Amino acid sequence: MHSLQGKTCLVTGGAGFIGTHLVRALLAHAPKSIIVLDSLKYGKISKDIIADGRVTFLQKDFSSESEASLRSILTGVDVLFHLAAEKHNQSIDDPMLVYSVNILGTSRLFEAAAVAGVRRIVFTSSLYAYGTMQLPAMKESDTPRPRTPYGISKLAGEHILATCSKTHGIEYAILRLFFVYGPGQFPGMGYKSVIVKNFERIRKNEAPVIVGDGTQSLDYVYVSDVVDGILKACLLVPSGTIVNLSSGVPTSILSLTRLMLDIAQSPLKPVFAAPDWTSGTSRTGSNDEARSILGWEPVTGLESGLRNVYQSLPS
Repeated sequence: MHSLQGKTCLVTGGAGFIGTHLVRALLAHAPKSIIVLDSLKYGKISKDIIADGRVTFLQKDFSSESEASLRSILTGVDVLFHLAAEKHNQSIDDPMLVYSVNILGTSRLFEAAAVAGVRRIVFTSSLYAYGTMQLPAMKESDTPRPRTPYGISKLAGEHILATCSKTHGIEYAILRLFFVYGPGQFPGMGYKSVIVKNFERIRKNEAPVIVGDGTQSLDYVYVSDVVDGILKACLLVPSGTIVNLSSGVPTSILSLTRLMLDIAQSPLKPVFAAPDWTSGTSRTGSNDEARSILGWEPVTGLESGLRNVYQSLPS
């Protein structure tokens, strides 16, 4: 598939953080129509999106729909972007819900898509599928050993999709996302990232909080870069491709917080809370495969991206 012009796309989780940015980007590709399927449990449908005549919004939980209902919704769809999921932080409190939604619900969705004649599925997986907590950077050739219910569920989704493709011939691509950030990260009841939480504290002239000593490092990648990678995976790559969407750069929480304070021009100093399970970890992804296969690389630097987030927050 080389173009989305005149095509029908369905985005699960299309009212969430990444989904909202993806839907806006899809509209620029002149599709025939876009179906946004979202329960609004963690999202909020944007007025500019719903006002576009090409967009149909369905407030539904994909995992609660029967396969017959999903087939009806997916009939006529060319590309399915599957972003909806119970997230890592929800999995800590209710792992059974995560397995039910991310494994059983995803399995019904993929089967329904194949039977309904969907041509390609793009699935957003996660760095948590690897289970790695230290350098070197995670590579697609690494053997996944997930440590969390969320990571297990995402890896299961990858295998389910591969099996569905083998059975039905449907094309697919899998993207393992790292720590995505950007404007609109907390539209509803989802998880506030450390970036949003600490920028909000700084706005209120409250000291940002660092858990542990701040040496733990994460791989932050800006949302518009991630959306660009998702679109490239839809249009350019061979079926069965699995790639990381990551910056390839580890950033310590201490460095991140100092940069945020500089952007806010704040004299505040961070305060340090008791360490948690992330203490001493470094979670970074190699993006060599994305560069080679997709021709993709992140273009938004961390300072620029953080500035965009800060400016997007209410004063």
